[in-house]
Amino acid sequence: MKEITQADLDRLINQTHYSWNISVMLGGVIDFLEFSESNLSWQRRREIQRAKREADTTKFAPEDQHLDASYRAHLVEGANPA
Repeated sequence: MKEITQADLDRLINQTHYSWNISVMLGGVIDFLEFSESNLSWQRRREIQRAKREADTTKFAPEDQHLDASYRAHLVEGANPA
């Protein structure tokens, strides 16, 4: 590996660096991350609603009705991990 000389450092520091492409690329990454976060939040809310709806509509046989509450909690916790 070649060592960096003082001349290399001076040339690097004094060289013109164009950052437009990098700033555009980083702006695109930021936009993508913001969209992804909002999309994930929306999907999480939708999944919690789906789990609650499923838990509300699922009925057990009379001998298993004691499972209703735990099944509902299991569905909602599964959709909303902490």
